[in-house]
Amino acid sequence: MDGLLDKLDKTEQGKNREAIRNLTKAIDRLLDKLNKTEQGKKPHQGHSRTA
Repeated sequence: MDGLLDKLDKTEQGKNREAIRNLTKAIDRLLDKLNKTEQGKKPHQGHSRTA
């Protein structure tokens, strides 16, 4: 991820760096929420039918 930010710094002089940081933080938060909700339902296979 750092390599991507370095490339952006060189091309855009860091204009988008803060936006990308905010996006990355938001994605991390979303993934954390997903992980927490998934822990409650470990065998995750959609609608599991036991017939």
